[in-house]
Amino acid sequence: MPSVIPGSALTTEVYIPDGTPLRFTYHLAEISRGTRVTHRAELDGPSAGQEFGASVTAPVPDTMRALIHFAATRAR
Repeated sequence: MPSVIPGSALTTEVYIPDGTPLRFTYHLAEISRGTRVTHRAELDGPSAGQEFGASVTAPVPDTMRALIHFAATRAR
């Protein structure tokens, strides 16, 4: 179930085929030079091993760059 705190946080949840929940949480915090974005991925269940976890987190840096770029262009 998605959860949103406008201007502050967003959490989404999906289930992989074996029923394991995969949650992504984004926190936004204003800092002197802009906004700090923190991204957290949580995998809890039978598929939460190192192999699957690595495949989930590998694209995070590129995803964060794309989200930051999108937010920056929308803020103008």
